[in-house]
Amino acid sequence: GSEMCKETGIRDSFIRPEEDYLTIKEASQILHTDKSTLWRWHKIGYLCRLEIGGKRLYRKSDVDAILQKENN
Repeated sequence: GSEMCKETGIRDSFIRPEEDYLTIKEASQILHTDKSTLWRWHKIGYLCRLEIGGKRLYRKSDVDAILQKENN
């Protein structure tokens, strides 16, 4: 089965400085998709969304991985 996103708020101490994060808007532009699709992907565990400092963000590495899948 698909790995579900863990509904955990990530505290700021868990932010890795070397990791890039994208906003919902940025992720939707890069993936050429809309917010409802991103929401659905989060629900099914395809692209997990993080809650960091009250902001909803996506890991750029996760978004890049999906781009690779879509392009292959």
